[in-house]
Amino acid sequence: MKVLRRLAEAKGHVTTGSDITLCGHDEKNVKNADVAVYTTAVGEDNPEVVCARGRKIPMYERAQFLGILSREYEKVIAVAGSHGKTTATGFCMQTFLPKNPTVHIGGTVAGAAGRIGGNEYFITEACEYKRSFLHLNPNIAVILNIELDHTDYYKDEEDYFSAFQSFADNSETVVINGDDGNCRRIKGKNVITFGLGQDNYVRACNIQRSERGYGFTLVYGIKKKTRIKLGVPSRHNIYNALAAAAVGFLCGLSPTEIKTGLESFHGAARRFELLGVCENAAVYSDYAHHPTEITATVKTAREVSDGKRVTLVFEPHTYSRLKSLLNGFAQSLAGADRVIVAPVFAAREKPPGDISAGDLVREIENSGTEAVYIDNFLGISEYLSKTASDGETVVFTGAGDIDKAARLFVGSHGNSKNQAI
Repeated sequence: MKVLRRLAEAKGHVTTGSDITLCGHDEKNVKNADVAVYTTAVGEDNPEVVCARGRKIPMYERAQFLGILSREYEKVIAVAGSHGKTTATGFCMQTFLPKNPTVHIGGTVAGAAGRIGGNEYFITEACEYKRSFLHLNPNIAVILNIELDHTDYYKDEEDYFSAFQSFADNSETVVINGDDGNCRRIKGKNVITFGLGQDNYVRACNIQRSERGYGFTLVYGIKKKTRIKLGVPSRHNIYNALAAAAVGFLCGLSPTEIKTGLESFHGAARRFELLGVCENAAVYSDYAHHPTEITATVKTAREVSDGKRVTLVFEPHTYSRLKSLLNGFAQSLAGADRVIVAPVFAAREKPPGDISAGDLVREIENSGTEAVYIDNFLGISEYLSKTASDGETVVFTGAGDIDKAARLFVGSHGNSKNQAI
């Protein structure tokens, strides 16, 4: 929403805004508005929604407004997928800097949330929740992966897949992860694949791990090659980089521009972001909130921990996701040496009564991994200050407020680093 506001202001519009946690919602905020833009988290009984409808003020959901704004640009690149959208969009932003792109992104990259640039290239994240991304008609659609999520809306895997197929149908060219089974099912007018497999048009080979990230030979077409050294950890980031490279090639960027862009990306906020050292333990903040994402986060933590203990502090995001993916969450979290579970971040939901954070703790313990539930962030901070060991890696992860707990711990007991890796 913050980036949308900046985009609207760049087009000459006067904007105002309100946030429930910062200033509350009040009908006076919309009385003099010509247009009202809201998110799916806002209910029909919200006072600003009620006022806008009563005054017959045109209303647009966030994704609708994004679609409207995107039509003012010559070429639209939309990055979709169950996982990795923000990181892949960040890679695209850095790669397209020579073209002065305008970028709509859901996180902070290079110290900024989004980028106001020219009118030629518009690069945006494309969210699948409630089929929001269907408000976009991109020239190039990127699909990083397809794995069932948002089970409060999608009834099953096929329903979820159908949304991505419709997204592809709205696009001129589709760039897909050729190593992902569901992505391979996507049909489109012009489909380009990326991945590690030999049959992908854009691929990585000769992969080597370095202290900072992974290096690989970027291959595109038949014989064209260039060596890339990423500045972010985690093997899965190779796929995010390949997606950006594929888009760059399609838009005519040179190998040098693509190499420079990929290597200049050093991560997005809350994507395995190093916050500091507390009680001689390295503390990271991460956004992983799906079992597959958590598995990748645990793997990255193992890579940087040098064999020392790995602790995950996890905040489940929505009761519906926790209930439908409970076993997957337990298995992925059990990959850590110990897990601290925070209260469920309900977001748009109310407690259903048949699922809780305690259920997750029990499932993790049944897998043989130490787990504990702590019902407040201060308690988590105090618990860690007493139990963290030298050299330990502590990762706070989730899509809700858990970053506040991480920063509370660092602020109270450690030395801030403010470094994303």
